[in-house]
Amino acid sequence: MIILTSGPGKCLLDAAAAGTPARLVTYEQTDGLGGHPVVTYYDVRGPGDIRVVTDRTQASPPGPVEARDCTGVEVTGFPQHLQPTGCAPA
Repeated sequence: MIILTSGPGKCLLDAAAAGTPARLVTYEQTDGLGGHPVVTYYDVRGPGDIRVVTDRTQASPPGPVEARDCTGVEVTGFPQHLQPTGCAPA
């Protein structure tokens, strides 16, 4: 789990707010054993320009790689997670 109020999570949120290039890669387990992750790449490319790529090819069950271009990202839920906003297929 990434703590979003400090470290890499905060770095991405600050970069998104400023439009400064940054990348965060997250791994979410789908089998509870660590062998079948969903990998998500958050790339801040500029002001209001965030590319989110979700790779489900190693998940259980496997799925596609999906890319979205988004205008922002926010923190939601408990435990906290990143929620891209204003997204369209890339």
